[in-house]
Amino acid sequence: MITTNAHSLVGSSTKNSWSQAQSLTNNHQTVSLVINLKILGEEGVIDLASIGGAIFEKFHEQGKMYRTPVEWQEFLESELGDVTHEVEVSVVVVCIYDETVWLWGKGKTGARLYREGRFITLVEGDKWEEGLAGTITHNDILIIGTEKGIETSTEPHLMETIKSGVLNYIETLAPLIHLRPEQAEMAMVMLECIADSDSDGRELLHEAKNPNILTKKKFPEIVVRRMREEPRKFNLLLGSMLGVILIILIITGAYVRIEKKAKSEYETAVSRSENMIREAEDVAESNPERSKILISQSIEVLELYLATRPKSNYEAAAKSGLERIRNKEQEILKVRGTTLSPTIELSLLSENLKSDQIVDDGSGSMYFWDDSSRSIVGVSVKDLSKVTFNVENERFVRPFSTRDGVYTGFSAGGIWSGSKSEQKVVVPTDSEWGEISQVATFGNNIYLLDRGLGEIWKYAATDTGYAERKRWFGKGIVLDLSRVVDWVVDGDIWLLTSSGKLEKYSRGVPANFVLTGFPSESETGGLVDPIALSIVDDKIYVLERGAKRVVTFGLDGKYVEQYVSEDFGRASDLMVYEGKGYALVDNVIKEWEL
Repeated sequence: MITTNAHSLVGSSTKNSWSQAQSLTNNHQTVSLVINLKILGEEGVIDLASIGGAIFEKFHEQGKMYRTPVEWQEFLESELGDVTHEVEVSVVVVCIYDETVWLWGKGKTGARLYREGRFITLVEGDKWEEGLAGTITHNDILIIGTEKGIETSTEPHLMETIKSGVLNYIETLAPLIHLRPEQAEMAMVMLECIADSDSDGRELLHEAKNPNILTKKKFPEIVVRRMREEPRKFNLLLGSMLGVILIILIITGAYVRIEKKAKSEYETAVSRSENMIREAEDVAESNPERSKILISQSIEVLELYLATRPKSNYEAAAKSGLERIRNKEQEILKVRGTTLSPTIELSLLSENLKSDQIVDDGSGSMYFWDDSSRSIVGVSVKDLSKVTFNVENERFVRPFSTRDGVYTGFSAGGIWSGSKSEQKVVVPTDSEWGEISQVATFGNNIYLLDRGLGEIWKYAATDTGYAERKRWFGKGIVLDLSRVVDWVVDGDIWLLTSSGKLEKYSRGVPANFVLTGFPSESETGGLVDPIALSIVDDKIYVLERGAKRVVTFGLDGKYVEQYVSEDFGRASDLMVYEGKGYALVDNVIKEWEL
């Protein structure tokens, strides 16, 4: 028989295009599904992720019932028939059972087979008819996917890479996909076919023949003759003894069969679960979404087994295995359970102080705007010493930032600056401003994020004050900044959006930056309700309130780890300083060790 290992690769989605590729195993068959949804014409209000996510949810929930290719085709035609005509649908499904493979597709998808050192095109582009069927052999690699994904995955320079193994091939292909401008239209599944082997290691490519079924014969009727009483009593006694022995043998045999069946069911469940965990470990770096699904399926296998109420010894072993898998999940996905400790309540700094935002000075102090006293209140996390800066003329200064003892904020009169020596408006109100939502300083220059006009304004420092307003974005760069919830200015500019994206811009143009190896909780592969951003040394910290966690990345966008706590689901801002994290939760500063 053939064992199939499925590996998925998916590019990042956009508003106009969404792709996904997933697999499941049931009834000794492996089924993989690839879908691309694309909005026709101009961008609209269609939520592609919701449409695609609903199809894949039914794929996993109802797919356990389907056993034949016809059922899979009918399922997809039924689901895709409900998709609006404003969306172009491309889909391909493959079903592998034993050594037989069946494929069916629609739209701009394709399938290729890697066999004996070369790629063979099975279907290319929009040329599907009724579907394909055939056989697979040991070491075959079947690749299905979108047209763009197939083209990229079978480029000539990848030929040598695939010869060194599927995992090496995927590690090479994954970053290549995310560098392509059309990555939103890329999704594929690679199915690695491996022959099972017997106890001597020989490959078993053919299924054993079914044993012959013997038909019961009709036995002749037994006639009992009369005998003398003594022999008859002896025969009765002997018959009784034989009957008792027969009953014992039947009971013993039944017990052995029950025990054998119970053991087989336990070993099957554990084996399936462990195989999924091993694959989850293998693909965790290249395809964290696939790894996450495999872990969930591994847990589900044991939970379904426990629902059958097995014998106590097998039940205890399965529960122990389930606990190990849950611990393994934390290790594979690099999850750290975290407990936050209260540091200080804001009301202790100022009686009526309430805030949902931390202003970090980069030197271990955090500051807050106090509406009640029209002042800036700060506290050092090093010794909890308090600082209060009273703003003259009861000026309302918000948003604001602070560096090196100088406060810079947006007020009714323009851009205000305050220090121990003086307070003044350094940039008067400009009629060209829209809605100023963020203020930052870097290298003595002032940066304003204008959500209303989708601009970032820069005011360069001069000997006499500040130069005139200058557009920071490069020529031709036009953005919608209405969804920006936080930013960091450190020479480059980092923008965190409510839509779940972290974007980097250098010298006014988009930088080559993407989050990779990230176990997303979102169907679109992005962050869920991100609200705060902090960049310290060589790490990026994102407060993802929707997933109740703080996620850490390297400056190259590669996932590092995550800190999980219920408190993060209520937090409103974040600060990191000298090996500790600080979160603002319900007007209380809480901390945890990094």
